[in-house]
Amino acid sequence: MRVLDLFAGTGAIGLEALSRGAHSATAVESHPDAIKVINANKSVTNLPLEIVRADVQKWVTQPVGAKFDLVFLDPPYDFPSGELQAIVDHVIQHCVAEGAIVLVERSSRSKAITAPPEWESSERKFGDTTVQKLVW
Repeated sequence: MRVLDLFAGTGAIGLEALSRGAHSATAVESHPDAIKVINANKSVTNLPLEIVRADVQKWVTQPVGAKFDLVFLDPPYDFPSGELQAIVDHVIQHCVAEGAIVLVERSSRSKAITAPPEWESSERKFGDTTVQKLVW
């Protein structure tokens, strides 16, 4: 499995995936302090997490090469719904392998992501958090 963690924060998603046998994991994060935390966590675990310091909105529009089987997005809760939808649309069109799963963690007050017709969508709410699962 190839894993992509967008808005990676601490890098925990990618590191956990690697510890459970994922073939590769890429963490994309722009905040300098978060990058330091990701590097420290990578150092402690000694796992081959690829760290990309970049703005997620810009990074997803670049050719990424690999197709990912699992994509996790956890933007800040105040991230605009329309911009999140645009990122998810681009990820679905250009970054995923057939049978991929895209997980979006967002504020329960934000608008749900609209998936293409051939994708299944479901969501679960946990207080102020909603996790939406899109499956190709």
